[in-house]
Amino acid sequence: MEVQLSEDLSLQILKLPLIRLLVFLPHVDHGLQPRIGVLKVAVRNIAFAILINCILQYNAYMSFFIFVNKNKKGFTLIELLVVVAIISLLSSIVYASLNSARMKGRDARRMEDLHQIQLALALYYSDNGRYPAGGWLYSCDGSWGTFQTFMTPYIKTLPIDPINTSCAGPWNVGYYTYVYGSSGGDKYDLVAAMEESSSKYRCGIQKYKYHDWGGEGVWCTGGYGYWDQLYADH
Repeated sequence: MEVQLSEDLSLQILKLPLIRLLVFLPHVDHGLQPRIGVLKVAVRNIAFAILINCILQYNAYMSFFIFVNKNKKGFTLIELLVVVAIISLLSSIVYASLNSARMKGRDARRMEDLHQIQLALALYYSDNGRYPAGGWLYSCDGSWGTFQTFMTPYIKTLPIDPINTSCAGPWNVGYYTYVYGSSGGDKYDLVAAMEESSSKYRCGIQKYKYHDWGGEGVWCTGGYGYWDQLYADH
C-alpha cells in the first residue's frame, strides 16, 4: 500500500497543529510586565529551537526514505507509520516542555501579583501609619474581600492565585493561594507558593523570614520547617 507525496516536506510539517502553535508563540506581546516578559522571551526561544529540531529531524528521516524509495512513486504503510511514531515522540517532548513553561508562567504571575500588593500596602502604611491588622486573609475565601475593603483606595482589584482552588496556607505542601496576615499592624506577611520545583525564588533557596507571628524566623527548612516552595515578597 502506497501514498503519494505531493507537497514540500517542510510545508507539510508546518501544517501540524502543534507546530502552528509554536510558530504563534513568538508573536505574543512580552512587554506588559518585566518579569513575565523575560519568561515569554525564554518560551519563544525554546519554541523556535524545538520547531527547528522537529523540521530537521522530520526532513532527515523523510530524505532517507526518499533515497531508499527513489524508484518508487510513494511510501509504504510501514514507512508512514514509522514517521508518525517519530512525530508523536517529538510531540510528547514538546508538550512536556510547554507544561513546564506554563508552570513558570504562573509562578512569574505570582511574583508580580504579590509585588503589586506590597506596593499598595506601602501606600496604605504611608497614609495610616500601620498595616491592615487581623488574622490570616486568604485569596481562596471571603476573607480576601475583607482585605479588598482595606486596600481599595490603593489597588483597584486584589489579584488571586492562578490556581486558587485549595483554601489553606501556601506553607502547606500542595496548596496554592495568596495569604496576608498582620497581628498588630506594625509588620505583615504576604506569601504564596511556587509550582516550579527548581525555582530559584522558592523559600528553600531564599530563606524568607516569617515576620509577624514567626518572630523573624525562617519559614521553611532551617527554621519553622514549612514547605520549601513557599514564596514571600519581602
